[in-house]
Amino acid sequence: MFGAGITWYALQPPKLKRPLRLARSPFQAKFTESIFNEIARRRQIPIEWVKTSPDPTRPFAKDAVDIWAAAASNPKGRKNST
Repeated sequence: MFGAGITWYALQPPKLKRPLRLARSPFQAKFTESIFNEIARRRQIPIEWVKTSPDPTRPFAKDAVDIWAAAASNPKGRKNST
């Protein structure tokens, strides 16, 4: 019984004080948005799409977004950010 209670608690959606802010860039596919919208709906996570520039470093530096849904990582970008 105790294990079932812990499992239930662990599977509850997080309680956020504000919506999770996702970057919406001009080149982003609508498919990406629909996937994130569906995941958030199923997990009951409030999200907010924020229009951004194509450069992913600016919105993060300004703390304007929490997640860049369409960004890809590359070694050159990681090297320049450190």
